[in-house]
Amino acid sequence: MEVEYLGHIIGHQGVKVDPQKTKAIQEWKQPKPVDSTNGFYRPLDPAKRPDISEAVKASLQPVFDTAEGNLISLATGIALEYGAEAPEELLVKQISDEEADLDARIGSLQGLARQNIDALDPHWDSLLSSEQAAFRAAVVDQLSSANQERAVSEAIKMAESGDLKTRQQGYRLLSKMESPKATEVFRNRLADWKKEKPGALLDLLEGAEAKKADESIAKLLADYQSSLDASDPVAPFRAALKGGDVKSGKEIFLTHAAGQCAKCHKINGDGGVAGPELTGIGSRVDHEHLLAALVDPSGFVVPGYGMTMVTLKNGESIGGALLEETGEKVVLKIPDPDDSSQQVEKTIAMSEIETRQPPVSAMPPMGYILTKTEIRDVVAFLASLKEKKGKKGH
Repeated sequence: MEVEYLGHIIGHQGVKVDPQKTKAIQEWKQPKPVDSTNGFYRPLDPAKRPDISEAVKASLQPVFDTAEGNLISLATGIALEYGAEAPEELLVKQISDEEADLDARIGSLQGLARQNIDALDPHWDSLLSSEQAAFRAAVVDQLSSANQERAVSEAIKMAESGDLKTRQQGYRLLSKMESPKATEVFRNRLADWKKEKPGALLDLLEGAEAKKADESIAKLLADYQSSLDASDPVAPFRAALKGGDVKSGKEIFLTHAAGQCAKCHKINGDGGVAGPELTGIGSRVDHEHLLAALVDPSGFVVPGYGMTMVTLKNGESIGGALLEETGEKVVLKIPDPDDSSQQVEKTIAMSEIETRQPPVSAMPPMGYILTKTEIRDVVAFLASLKEKKGKKGH
């Protein structure tokens, strides 16, 4: 059991600083516009905030004395921001711990590299042997400041890996490196893109985009685009079919400001009702269906969520949500003529219909809102939503 008291957390392991209070110090110079206590938009002028540098420097050592996990990297970021020193021995210990939280390790690595990159010289070999793809990529990223040639070599090794996550990270690293060897990797792989490992094609293509100043790569990218079926709206996104990150996809689904996924779709009882419920969707459809529904939503309209317009033979036009369609009738949900705040069902015989429009989804195509990498992550998240045994989906 832990208890919060005066900016500290008291538990069975003793007293330690509350990470949320430390985070507030980190954001002091650039406060977020949303009030963390009530969620209201309340931007603050950083210029009106007093300088707390000396107070921070005087108070950091006790924080490091009890810090662990994410708090170490958080405190290190604060130290660098306010011109204080972070204890190198503590940072090296966390960086070298394969069991430590990934974000904490990366944060401490970046902090130590900014403070004194030479302190990492004895540790490069062991850090580069990490089995965590994201951490290894972070190590190579920092290594590029100390030894560019070796960093390029390590990034190429990652791009040659049979492990998907490691291969993806390798391409991302190489895309940022100004090196003929990096450019050559993209040139050779792009020339034979059909043999690329499933899930890594998008990373290859996006990495190559960063190198298209090279004429041969620009031509290879153009050739790839020409190979796509122009009549298929999903074709430009098919490289995003596999290889996404479930955790990132969940974050995008829940919080993306423009995507607004959770405001329209419900999962496990949470979310909106403007769109169909997605609980267990990964058990009902495959990746291809999920991708197509995201980038071409009107091609996969679920009954009750597509808008259509029906013109009757008597000249009357009726618009509403299409609930059902058979060979004999269509059923629409339309505003109640007597109470516009309510919806009613209206059944129309096919024999009465002159023309009707195909149903259109109210959901915008996500290709205009999310990046391809974000779409890939959302596909991975939705595919992970499996039906619980013993329960039927909705």
